[in-house]
Amino acid sequence: MTKILGYSNGEVGKLYIVSTAIVTLISIILSLPICYYGVWAIWKPMLQSFAGWLPYYISPYISGNDNNRSCMLCFDKYTEFQKNKENTNG
Repeated sequence: MTKILGYSNGEVGKLYIVSTAIVTLISIILSLPICYYGVWAIWKPMLQSFAGWLPYYISPYISGNDNNRSCMLCFDKYTEFQKNKENTNG
């Protein structure tokens, strides 16, 4: 649009590119400390409130069935694979 109005590349750079870059850099410089201390203010108390371990839970909706059964099926397949690997190697 600015080319249609007769602006040169240098003028377009001065009008839009340089000013946008300056605002972006200032925004980043100002927002990084705010975000860092904001997250730290939330994260530290949250970690201190934990009892020392985090429960591991996969919803049956995601796994498709009972978690223990799916873990046992995976373990059985893995041990079967290892036995077959040992039999073919030795």
